[in-house]
Amino acid sequence: MISPQALSFIQVNFTGSSKRLAFSFYGAMMGFGAIVGQLLGGFLIHANLFGLEWRSIFLINLPIGLATMITAALILQESRAENAPKLDLGDVGILTVGLGLFSYPFMEGQEHDWPMWAWGCLAASLPVLLAFYLYEQRLSDKNPSPLIDPRLFKDRGFAVGLVITCIYFAGHTSILLILSFYLQFSLGLDPMYAGFSFVPLSVAFLIGSTFSGKLQGYLGRDSLHLGVVVLAIGIASLALQAKAVPDHLTFSFLATCFLYGIGRGIVTSPLYNTVLGNIPTRDAGAASGAASTMQSLASSIGVAVIGAVVSSVIPKQGATPTDYAHGFVVSSAVNMGMLLIAGLLIFFIPKSRSRDLPAGDHVIAER
Repeated sequence: MISPQALSFIQVNFTGSSKRLAFSFYGAMMGFGAIVGQLLGGFLIHANLFGLEWRSIFLINLPIGLATMITAALILQESRAENAPKLDLGDVGILTVGLGLFSYPFMEGQEHDWPMWAWGCLAASLPVLLAFYLYEQRLSDKNPSPLIDPRLFKDRGFAVGLVITCIYFAGHTSILLILSFYLQFSLGLDPMYAGFSFVPLSVAFLIGSTFSGKLQGYLGRDSLHLGVVVLAIGIASLALQAKAVPDHLTFSFLATCFLYGIGRGIVTSPLYNTVLGNIPTRDAGAASGAASTMQSLASSIGVAVIGAVVSSVIPKQGATPTDYAHGFVVSSAVNMGMLLIAGLLIFFIPKSRSRDLPAGDHVIAER
């Protein structure tokens, strides 16, 4: 519930280059949060506070959440719509059932060797999601506010951007998980030092995010291509180093993590701006919710699917450091393929999307 509010707040309160800058800061704060989160998470697991072991990583959200609520109440200005649409429980129910049928098999199917019920759920999700789309179309024709207005998908940047968002976050979330396994079970780092190893990646993400807005203003959609290329180089280099199965964490590996983080910073904020930048203010909440939903759904499915691929090449009994290194190489190969697909899809985004152009050129370029 939090992420769409932050994204729609940016969408409503900023325009043009200031909106790009706001999304850049949003990405930079994600990078800063990743730094603090990795360090704090590793420390909490290592410290074993109150004998809770890893469970304290959830409890830490209580003071952070309380501080966020107080700060938001004191600083943020209200941006509620004047004629706020009513929530239709029908479309919420249909979407919840459809997404549940689609996502649950990916979370539990591998553990149960993909039984028939998993395939049945996947098959059943398709007509349910189609029913949701038709239901939204009917609501839109009658002029109430649907949960997600189908006309949003007529915006090519929004529609294609959502697909790229799914691919990007499915790959990125999974590679972070497999990288954690590699650091701990192949290089032998304990959780706290494995968390420290993510710091170069997170710092680079913060740095890349800070200049990503300016880069997108200059290059438009090509800034996403640049980010994809940097990510691909980073992943390929990490895989080649892991394939050598070193017995310790090397400086070159950390430097390559830094390069990967730069690529991630270049992509993340401009991707949000690409998806949401041209959405009318009245649809900011719905569009932000769709983007956040796709991000979360893709992350969970990416972890499940790529995690299943990796686990299939790692022996369940007596796995060695070499086996975990091989798993990381396999996950990197899958991610490279996903980045290739994302890179091709970027060509379908209007070239002028979020690029700084003279006022009279925007309409022509968008066509």
